[in-house]
Amino acid sequence: MVKAHAEYNGNSTNNYSEYKAVSLALGWCASNMDAAECTVELYSDSELMIRQLNGAYKVKSQALKPLNEQINRIVGKFRLVKFGNVRRENIYIKAVDRSLNVLLDERDS
Repeated sequence: MVKAHAEYNGNSTNNYSEYKAVSLALGWCASNMDAAECTVELYSDSELMIRQLNGAYKVKSQALKPLNEQINRIVGKFRLVKFGNVRRENIYIKAVDRSLNVLLDERDS
């Protein structure tokens, strides 16, 4: 893990939140690294999103299409971007879930 960040997306779907996180992560990488020389590996427990980003599934949601297009534009800046699916039990996915729960608990306090 290179950087950790959590933010509240408002009342949005989990798919929108997953896409937004990928967009923010890749945007940060593009701004803080020599993207043309970098290989980025991004993992998520969202099988749907990973398959959509890899081109195996079409993006049907009108809310997700602009984010998918934005991500594809950012991906083009890198030497290589790999999207992979991991199980929900993955230690990094659990860490992300914990940080999100802390953010939501602080917001609700």
